[in-house]
Parts: sequence; C-alpha cells; structure tokens
Amino acid sequence: APYFLRTVGDRLEIGGSALTVDVWEFERLVEAGATAEDEHRLDEAVGCYVSAVELWRGEPFVDLADVDEVIMRRSDLTSRALVAATRAAELLVAKGDHAAATRMARRALEIDELDEAAHRAAIAAAYYQGDRAGLDVALARLDGALAELRVEPSAETAMLLELVSAPRAA
Repeated sequence: APYFLRTVGDRLEIGGSALTVDVWEFERLVEAGATAEDEHRLDEAVGCYVSAVELWRGEPFVDLADVDEVIMRRSDLTSRALVAATRAAELLVAKGDHAAATRMARRALEIDELDEAAHRAAIAAAYYQGDRAGLDVALARLDGALAELRVEPSAETAMLLELVSAPRAA
C-alpha cells in the first residue's frame, strides 16, 4: 500500500511510491540528462535538463543554513542546477533553438552570475539569433563578471569573443 511515513522497527521511514520530492526528481532528471548526453541522445538530454531547471526554485534548504551536511548538499545541488541550465543552453544553441537557449542561459546566470560558461551560452544564443541588443547586453555582463573576478577570459571565451566581433558577411 502507498505510504509517506511508516515505522520500521525503531525507525521512521519516509517514502513509498506515492511520495514525490522535488529534489529527488531534480537529481533524477539531471542524471538522466547526463546519461542521454553520454549516449548521444541530445534531444532527450535537453528535455531532461530543461525539466530539471524548471524544478529549480532557487537555493534549497535555506531554512537549514547552519547544518554542515546541508551546506554541502545545497552547494552540490546548486552546482548541478548550474550545469544543467548551461548544458541545456549550449545544446539548444547547437540545435538552433536560440530563444530557448537564451532562457536557459538566463536561468544559469540567475544561479551564478559569475559563471563564464553561462555567459558564453548567453552570448552564443544572442549572436546566432541575430539579437544585436541582446548580444551587447550579454557581452557587457561578461565584462562585468570577468572584472569582478579579476580574470582574463578563458581560451574558449576568447574564441567566442573573436567570432562575435568579426564582421558578418551580408
């Protein structure tokens, strides 16, 4: 029979087929996306990553901020959300769905406004969509993040910056 909470000996057990937990579903979707991507099922990977990001409502477990185990778990989940949003954006750029790529890049930057890969995804999405205003905003945000971090762009970012600054053939 379905259950949420039951006693097993001197323990309480939470679970059962009737119980859904957004964190568990998020983790399942991120793992499924990574597996699909490893197996070159990119449409499935994108779907899993996007679904995982849609479950993300910000930093989890904020009411348990002082519990050491929770701090590490929160950090891991946040990192996984950032990777899922960024990979979804990158794969959507590759598929040519630039509007969806822009949405996922924005979500990634909401998670970590200093993440260089997320900035690259935002720049690529705007560039390939032909959104000059969006590209200018994305480039300015990257400049701000690099300045705040006091770092030079990575080789990958430098190559993208060269591409987007080259004159386009008419």
